[in-house]
Amino acid sequence: MTADTDRDLVNQCLAGEEDAWRRLTARYADVIYGVAWRCGLRGDDAADVVQETFFALWKSLGRMQKKERLLAWILRTARREAWRQVRRARAVHRREGTAARSELAEEPLPAETLEVLEREQTVRQAFAGLGAKCRRLLDALFFETVVRPYEEIAAELKMAVGSIGPTRRRCLEALRRLLEEEGFAGPDVSGGSKVPSRRVKRKRP
Repeated sequence: MTADTDRDLVNQCLAGEEDAWRRLTARYADVIYGVAWRCGLRGDDAADVVQETFFALWKSLGRMQKKERLLAWILRTARREAWRQVRRARAVHRREGTAARSELAEEPLPAETLEVLEREQTVRQAFAGLGAKCRRLLDALFFETVVRPYEEIAAELKMAVGSIGPTRRRCLEALRRLLEEEGFAGPDVSGGSKVPSRRVKRKRP
């Protein structure tokens, strides 16, 4: 089953579907926490950024014009809330005469960092939207730290060794379509030569 898009979840939230809000917050809680972490916030301070970002989102859902750009909106809001929390923490340290933690950011996260985070999350969501067989195959081919022979992967996935190449291409094409649906203007991933290769080359079937 294909995962709901951000637009779908926003529309469901506006229709009063409580489970949609739960799924939306579950999708982005770690992303927001990651922004706070990059700003040097930890524990309750980072959790406050997550809470405040979702509170701002809840208030803004009805006014959101580009629902498909939800992730970008969340990242910008999280950056603003994180920087506000950093300044608050620094002010507390000044009042108390204590040194601020060295991890605390000196300035807000640059726009380039938000763009990287947006791309990474978009790819994760598209990957999660693939069928289980495609996820297992692509994970075995591109993401595992230990390079395994095709014969071992084929046996694990109960498929012929000779079908790995064609199946890989179909899965990458499906991933490309999902990325396009998310508005990701990346390179063509349907061809094997354009996919980031693993550290050790395989002999392809």
